[in-house]
Amino acid sequence: MYRTEATLGQARALRAWLKAELVDLEPAYRTGSVPDDDHVARIISLAEAASATHSSTLADGELRIGVAQKALNLYLKHLWCLGRISESPLCPFDAVVISRLPPSMRVPPTGRCSTKGGGRPLAGAVGARALEHRWSERMSRAASRRR
Repeated sequence: MYRTEATLGQARALRAWLKAELVDLEPAYRTGSVPDDDHVARIISLAEAASATHSSTLADGELRIGVAQKALNLYLKHLWCLGRISESPLCPFDAVVISRLPPSMRVPPTGRCSTKGGGRPLAGAVGARALEHRWSERMSRAASRRR
């Protein structure tokens, strides 16, 4: 994630920036179900903003989509576990962890995490490859506009 030349101060600044960005996204997830397209757009925006503001700290000058996706999904899982949001867009738990949850929070490993009575399966789950493809398309469009 970091350039080998990045200083400890640069890494700390990036982590502080990422934390603030994630906290700023929390209200958008408090309202309940967030459409997959909106969630994906937020992941892409997070990666683009980090790449724009911290390129000198990041390996290859960019925050990879997969890293942004993991950061946001893990943060949302944390909020869901604390009861601060009622549904997490993805359920990043395995069957063992799910079996230890209260019955009202149990869902299949491929579903959404929800406190609203068992969640629902993901419609058109978006994997890292699909996000990487969307990212490269977006970057190509941006490059062609600059020409």
